[in-house]
Amino acid sequence: MAMPTTAITRLDLSLQYTEFDLLMNREGFVGLQILPGLGVGKNAAEFMRINLESLLQAAEDATRAPRSGYKRDNFEFDTDSYTTSEKGLEEVIDDAEMELYGDLIRIEKITSDRLMNRLAMALEQEIVDLVTNETTFAGQITPLSTTQAVSAPTTASPIAVIETAIDTVADRIGRKPNTVVIHEQALRKTIRTDEFIDHVYKMDVKDRAKMGHAALLAQVLDIERVVVADARKNTAGKAVTASLSKMWTPETVLVTHVSQDQDLSVAKPRLGNTLMWNDQIASLPGGDDSDLLGSVIVEEYREENRRGGILRGRTNWGLKIFHKECSQLLTTFVTGTGGG
Repeated sequence: MAMPTTAITRLDLSLQYTEFDLLMNREGFVGLQILPGLGVGKNAAEFMRINLESLLQAAEDATRAPRSGYKRDNFEFDTDSYTTSEKGLEEVIDDAEMELYGDLIRIEKITSDRLMNRLAMALEQEIVDLVTNETTFAGQITPLSTTQAVSAPTTASPIAVIETAIDTVADRIGRKPNTVVIHEQALRKTIRTDEFIDHVYKMDVKDRAKMGHAALLAQVLDIERVVVADARKNTAGKAVTASLSKMWTPETVLVTHVSQDQDLSVAKPRLGNTLMWNDQIASLPGGDDSDLLGSVIVEEYREENRRGGILRGRTNWGLKIFHKECSQLLTTFVTGTGGG
């Protein structure tokens, strides 16, 4: 197949935002469930955002006395900014391999799938590194002791610790957080603790035997959702035996408030967003407009010195924390710190 030396866009291999989000969920990536994707019209810009203090109002007497005015108030905006940076990776479709397998469509599909998975993994790692950064959330970290941690099932108190974190966040932002992020291994250990089992048996839930473990934990905590992280990465180099490691450590549980609102200036607390942009669209990828290009653009060009074709996946994203007060990090969740 003849390939151009100047890159052309492959719409058939590109992914809209909703498709890319689905890919991340399918692979066990949780990043976009913590910092949801938000389409922006520019690569970088300033915007007005209401500050958290203005969101938290004091209780007032709203009574108006005769011949007097109504009590007035206003709110304050902060000038904030965002920036996105270009992200891209490439895969080679070698002519020799094409001749060996003789199926262009199949090889292109395998290659583009691998390309998308690499980009998804890159985004996942960036988000995990940001939302579990103990420097970013300094003063908002709760380490568990050895008696509290879930590796000691008879004394462990994960429910009490998480509930305390929920209350702590609620007191900071004025509303109950809606999300708990936990690694699958930590979840398995949590459901085996005496504390969790005791809570479940006391629950008035008819179909609890049919519920998944994450749903049960959400019921026990009375929280909107429990997000279970289970993605792995290969830390070994090429052409050597794979060495897989967890992208989200079982030792860290995140209690946070996630907002799906698409308006950056909305007067509600939110942890943050993944701001997405590319030079071919100016609205949220995967929207109602069927002519929108995918948020991850795939391009193709010929490289003769390799005697093959190149598929390139590219997009722009930037991670933005809006209200770090929305989060509480629980650390040493599995093993404890040695105290207690």
